[in-house]
Amino acid sequence: MGHQSSVGEVVSSGRPHAPYKRVRIRLFGTNKTASTDSMSRPPGRRVVRWGNCLDPVRGCTGGRTNNGYGCWWGCYAKEASRRFHIIFDVPVPMILDELVLSRDLQRLDVGWVRIGVNGDPCFDWVTTARVAEIVAAHDKIPVVLTRVWRAPSRGTLQRLLDADTRLHVTLCAFDTRGFQSVRNKVLEMYSEMGGVAVTRLVTFAFLPESELWDTQDAMAQSGPVLEQPARIMKTNPVWKLLHHTRYVPHISYVSGRPDHRWLSAGTLYPRLPQCATGCSDCKHQCMTGYGAQRPLTSESSL
Repeated sequence: MGHQSSVGEVVSSGRPHAPYKRVRIRLFGTNKTASTDSMSRPPGRRVVRWGNCLDPVRGCTGGRTNNGYGCWWGCYAKEASRRFHIIFDVPVPMILDELVLSRDLQRLDVGWVRIGVNGDPCFDWVTTARVAEIVAAHDKIPVVLTRVWRAPSRGTLQRLLDADTRLHVTLCAFDTRGFQSVRNKVLEMYSEMGGVAVTRLVTFAFLPESELWDTQDAMAQSGPVLEQPARIMKTNPVWKLLHHTRYVPHISYVSGRPDHRWLSAGTLYPRLPQCATGCSDCKHQCMTGYGAQRPLTSESSL
């Protein structure tokens, strides 16, 4: 039997759960971003040691929301962290060793870097901005993904802009007007400063009579928008608000076969750019081709 920890995670009778350990920020991949691991094997259910992802922060307080499922669709990073006995709901800033990160970037043959996978970068904007600068100094485009639980200062946005960062803010129709308003202000400010600000819209197939369709349709009009069809479990509290017959098993990035735990309604707005496949098959590459990129030099930030 297990027992409940002080932060709401179940602790097994054998190996206890704990927050992420502070380690150096390194590049890595995921089953979605890399089709093989560092030994050219299909990645399977193990950490992919090489790729174009990094985490200034691991963990996120958003994991406490939606009855512990995390964000409305169910946080994929939190679900994965359970296999490693990690308490995801406690954000832990990682250690920036600029020399080590620079060496990783020198080996990277991909032209952009995703910042924010196993946690939300917003819990350490100072380190996130510095990481973006280092990425840009190696002629790579930084792409920051965040739910903006903590808003960045204008000074931080300016640093991200100077690094030619693509700022993705994830939203969905279940978010309250107040929640959306705060995030939209960040997107608007960054856009007005000259940056590429992307609404990463997580989409759902609602019940036919649901007013949430109107909300989602309106959000899909406020570009630039990247659609990310939600993957969701039937145990998620919002499942009862969805049109079940439109959902089918998601094709696993691990096995390439239907995963009956995770369901998806697929693309709902075909005119929008999509985040709906493995990264190697995606022509949009996190919108890195959107907008004019300023020339970068290796001396610009180091």
